[in-house]
Amino acid sequence: MKNINVMFMGTPEFAEEILQHLVDLNYKIIATVSQPDRRVGRKRIITQTPVKTLSEKLKIDCVQPERINDAVEEVLKYKPDVIITCAYGQIIPKEILDYPKYGSFNIHASLLPRLRGGAPIHKAIMYNESETGITIMEMSQAMDEGDMICKKTIELTKQHTTKTLEKDLIELAKKAIEQSLPHIIAGDYTPVKQDHTLATYAYNISKKEEYIAFNREYDTVDAHIRSLIDRPVGYGIIDDNKIKIHGVKRSEIISDKDNGTVIGLVDDGIGVVVENRVLILTVVQPSGKKAMAAKDFMNGFGQELIGKQFR
Repeated sequence: MKNINVMFMGTPEFAEEILQHLVDLNYKIIATVSQPDRRVGRKRIITQTPVKTLSEKLKIDCVQPERINDAVEEVLKYKPDVIITCAYGQIIPKEILDYPKYGSFNIHASLLPRLRGGAPIHKAIMYNESETGITIMEMSQAMDEGDMICKKTIELTKQHTTKTLEKDLIELAKKAIEQSLPHIIAGDYTPVKQDHTLATYAYNISKKEEYIAFNREYDTVDAHIRSLIDRPVGYGIIDDNKIKIHGVKRSEIISDKDNGTVIGLVDDGIGVVVENRVLILTVVQPSGKKAMAAKDFMNGFGQELIGKQFR
């Protein structure tokens, strides 16, 4: 069964972990498809995708078309028996999806039809969902609308950040594909259609969404910060200073100050009033500086911000 030709399509760290798991399960990965190398960071250094890096380590061919529609022949020359995709980043043409005899399947990090799109992990936290999970579905050309063959659920907590939720979902995805792929190959599964009337969307984070406004409900502000702990990082503006927020924790401290007011150092963090309660920023990054513990920030420039408001 594991001698079938598996093609894997994916790009970020999440996909890299799934690729490694398939290799650990002794599936025969004939090739991978990933996004092209891109310039990253302030120095604009050309950087390989995590899937490309792992493919090279495993001595697996990696195809990186700028537009996969222009690379149909290059992809299909590997003659895949099944295609598994995970956070690839492009709409795959029907000619490729229809080729494998066992089908083409996508691993999506939400409980479809909720949170279709490219940022389901961020948006699950941002929207204060009570649960999320992994869905494995048959691929279609519409965005995340294929018939489902497996769903696994995880409870969301008020401590989850993009980093910790991604880690939990990777482990859930490993279990899902490990259980599902033998059934896919055997043809022993029953696809379940999505109820499109229940669909919600998790489009990629916009520049506007990176801004964190503190004049909202406590849970909303807390969730917004936790949803943007990593790639991208959310920010607030105080006294014309843009400050990225890399960490946050809740408290039960009460304050009658206005929303967004910095009250000082609280539990080694920056205490900010939100809806008459104090939210504690634990790691911050002023413009032009590296991320630092909020305690260190408050021992310096941060002292000048006490009594001022995030706007």
